[in-house]
Amino acid sequence: MALDDNERAVAEFRASRGGLGGPFAGARIVVLTTGRGAAGGTLVQPVAFHYGEKGSLLLAAVPADDGTLPEWYGNVLADPRVSVETGTAVIEADARPLTGWERDTVYAQLAEVTPGLHEKQRLLAGPIPIVALRTRSRARLAAEPWGDELKAVHDGFRRELALIREEIAAGGPKLAAQLRVNCLTACAMLHRHHVTEDDEVFPKIDRLHPELAGAVRGLRDEHRRLAELVGRLQDLAADETSGSAAVLAEVDGLTAEIEAHLDREEERLVPVLNALKTK
Repeated sequence: MALDDNERAVAEFRASRGGLGGPFAGARIVVLTTGRGAAGGTLVQPVAFHYGEKGSLLLAAVPADDGTLPEWYGNVLADPRVSVETGTAVIEADARPLTGWERDTVYAQLAEVTPGLHEKQRLLAGPIPIVALRTRSRARLAAEPWGDELKAVHDGFRRELALIREEIAAGGPKLAAQLRVNCLTACAMLHRHHVTEDDEVFPKIDRLHPELAGAVRGLRDEHRRLAELVGRLQDLAADETSGSAAVLAEVDGLTAEIEAHLDREEERLVPVLNALKTK
């Protein structure tokens, strides 16, 4: 990617809080910052990622058509300390290149859902490097009204659910191992988000806006309903005998209910949360 194109992509990612079109459309993207690399200085660029076990992030150093590995990979080898922007948060992490059977297992899973990966592998004498990121700290990306931040988080869930649906629909009759990881990761993230709202956000609203008690109570009830749906989807995704058609049907139903819930929650809470920021 040319420097100007890279800068525009980073600006678009940040402005849209995690969305990106062009060659990155339909991919999971973060903005990766690496420093003190082989060429010196820091490099800030959008990079496609995949989910690993327990929500970890995996980066494949896919070569260019001339067989050149991406610059960020050389930087990581020189200094494994990296920073990752997700659209709503900044993650400080340590990068670890995978080796041996661990790398081969992850590569096989990624190849199931990454068209053209095997062709890219043929450009290299050795294996395509795959890097796992271990989180050291996580922080909000910027100080902004809480309601706007909630909307950005919700938009991230919308993008993720749409991606999962597309991946399952494009797959074969058996749910690929990487799709199971994606599905289970999305379920876990949604569950944590709702727990945070129930334990931290809603009590604050209850104290400062008692007139919204009925609306908040309704949202809590919806969380319990969605938790049941997410639990069913997790069970299906974890069952290696489950077919993609069964999981897709659950994803369709879950997506419809989640998106309706997110819309209602934003309508009721965004103005309130934005006002709370100034109190």
